[in-house]
Amino acid sequence: MFYSFGLIVGSGIWFLFFGAAEQMHTNVSPLKLLLGGVLVGFGSRLSNGCTSGHGICGISSLSLASFMAVIIFMITAVVTANLSL
Repeated sequence: MFYSFGLIVGSGIWFLFFGAAEQMHTNVSPLKLLLGGVLVGFGSRLSNGCTSGHGICGISSLSLASFMAVIIFMITAVVTANLSL
């Protein structure tokens, strides 16, 4: 809840001090964006946390489960980044 609140308030503060930012566009279809968001959410729920949390907190506390989550994520990311769609 606080994260979402911070996103809204932070963007409002940015707009007040720096004005409207240049609009960003993507050529990715809304369906692919939705599917990507669902997969990220599912993966975060399945692994009991996000990859950043596992990488920063889990590995520093020598958690084997966190180490495995980060390794699996990195392998999947490398393979996915090299796929030609």
